[in-house]
Amino acid sequence: MLDGVRLLVEPSDLPVALWRRPSLTVTTIAAGDRKAAGNVLQASAYARLGVRLAPGMDWQKSVRLLTSFLQERCPWGLQVEIRPELGANAWMTSMNHPAFQRMREALEQGYGRPARIVGCGASIPGAPLFPSIFGEIPVLLTGLKDPVANAHGENESLDLEDFRKAILSEAGFLYRMGGSA
Repeated sequence: MLDGVRLLVEPSDLPVALWRRPSLTVTTIAAGDRKAAGNVLQASAYARLGVRLAPGMDWQKSVRLLTSFLQERCPWGLQVEIRPELGANAWMTSMNHPAFQRMREALEQGYGRPARIVGCGASIPGAPLFPSIFGEIPVLLTGLKDPVANAHGENESLDLEDFRKAILSEAGFLYRMGGSA
């Protein structure tokens, strides 16, 4: 963050705001192009919006509500065209299942330090399928990300040492789930 930029939430509330509340993010805005830049009216403009849902929200209802909101407020007789993409409902996994503790132990062994549990993901499309098929078995996401990974951005990377530790952790988890630990 640049000096002087004000957050919309208190710093102590940031984890909750990031992972447990809905948000709307404008990820791209474009109007015209650099070659046609000048004091001229542009024929069209484009924006791409990202919607993060909180657990319990329905993605289809959210798309309908956002579409209606934008269409009803399109100013000056302009036209708005909205092309929704497929979405997914937000979900949360249970941290009470024994598998969760076994994964935590395996991560601590694989990385050599206590595991930190953070909220992430929120609306990963495939995640809710597993409980619907396998029942009460929790979905355990162990995404790899370090401060320089630039996840979902340009030049996304993966530290090979972190990758090795993750492989060891996953193997340790499977070993523990087999009842041998």
